[in-house]
Amino acid sequence: MDGANLYEQIQKVRAYEGIKGPTNLNTRYLFEDIPTGLVPLSCLGKALGVKTPTMDAVVELGSALLGRISRPRSDVGTSGLAGLSAEEIRRVLIA
Repeated sequence: MDGANLYEQIQKVRAYEGIKGPTNLNTRYLFEDIPTGLVPLSCLGKALGVKTPTMDAVVELGSALLGRISRPRSDVGTSGLAGLSAEEIRRVLIA
């Protein structure tokens, strides 16, 4: 692509024509998907002993961008999964 800078070059990519993205940070991708998607998955990972550093970083960045904390006060405590083994959690989730 030709253009004076990266912005101009990206604006000329035909595959991007007509795609409309969020115009501000007040978007469901941040205020819905983080607390109802990434946070529960991160908590589940913690309960299972699986590290989720990238997911945790996105949660922290989203929280900072939105000016609010997306993490629950007690990870899996309110989900009914606290204290269960990995096998017990698997049975609960698959049942």
